[in-house]
Amino acid sequence: MNAPYLILVVIGVSGQNIVKKMYSQRASGKGVFLFSMISVFAAALFFLLTSGKMQWNVEIIPYAIGFAAFYAAALVFGTIAVSCGPLSVTALLSSYSLILPTLFGLLFLHESIRVGLIPGLVLLFISLVLINSRNEHIPITPKWVACVILSFIGNGGCSIVQKLQQSVFGGAYKNEFMFIALSLVLLVFLLAALLKERKQISVCLKSAWWLGAICGIMNGVVNLLVMLLSGRLPASFMFPVISAGGIVVTFFVSTLFYREKLTKLQMLGFLFGAVCVVLLNL
Repeated sequence: MNAPYLILVVIGVSGQNIVKKMYSQRASGKGVFLFSMISVFAAALFFLLTSGKMQWNVEIIPYAIGFAAFYAAALVFGTIAVSCGPLSVTALLSSYSLILPTLFGLLFLHESIRVGLIPGLVLLFISLVLINSRNEHIPITPKWVACVILSFIGNGGCSIVQKLQQSVFGGAYKNEFMFIALSLVLLVFLLAALLKERKQISVCLKSAWWLGAICGIMNGVVNLLVMLLSGRLPASFMFPVISAGGIVVTFFVSTLFYREKLTKLQMLGFLFGAVCVVLLNL
């Protein structure tokens, strides 16, 4: 069953970005907090229903708070980024966030340098230069750049906090940790939606509430299957396949359905970026 699970993870990873793009188009870029709230509620409910009996430990709360802060940033700014910029490039740059937990492990956890780190960083730099080349069809705006950077930090921060929590507690309290963190994020997004988007709630709920639920369920499924596959497949195989597969699927959807046109230099940068993600996972 490893191959079907791996395929589902790849679809779920790319599907979340695609669903965010669909929502932003249907809701005209409105209701970002509302969409995020529905997505988090669905993800938290998924973890609650699939966790069985939970065992609580108050010592995981600080880690849950840290994860919640980064998770909220990744979700909100990732949603805004795909609404105002190219889906394909946004997904690729978001995948670069894995460099943050890698550097954290090297600097603070004294982990050894992996074989793909140096060539991966070289390709990362080249990819960034090529992707940001001029393109009349897909303009690069300051708003999109800012949102991509904040989403990048949020995604990377999530991985760092998750890694710390699992290291400190010996791999225990996975579901409890995730449920507490998602519950905190849900509360924040609920308050933000009521304060900032009260006039937009009814319109957004009628037009696209179900997309937020789909995004949250995908998030829950991806996390659950990754935890399951971690005990069956080597990380050096699983994470490169997931990262590269998600990038490829998102790229084809963005070019075929959203008609995003990349220049030859950006296409080359995208190819280098996909290889870079694989190398950084080795």
